[in-house]
Amino acid sequence: MCAAISVSPLSTPRLTAEEAIERLELTGFAFVFFADAGTGAGALVYRRDDGDYGLVSTVHDA
Repeated sequence: MCAAISVSPLSTPRLTAEEAIERLELTGFAFVFFADAGTGAGALVYRRDDGDYGLVSTVHDA
């Protein structure tokens, strides 16, 4: 069985993690990929099995 995959023609949104979580809730998507508003790096939020949220992001040295 193959999963359906779609690609958006829109550019990656620049959001905070909180804004990405709001978008996740509004859309009902499995995850939201976004460019971190502070760093510009790619990040992803998703709903975990326990109902909380997970964040996948890059590590930046200070």
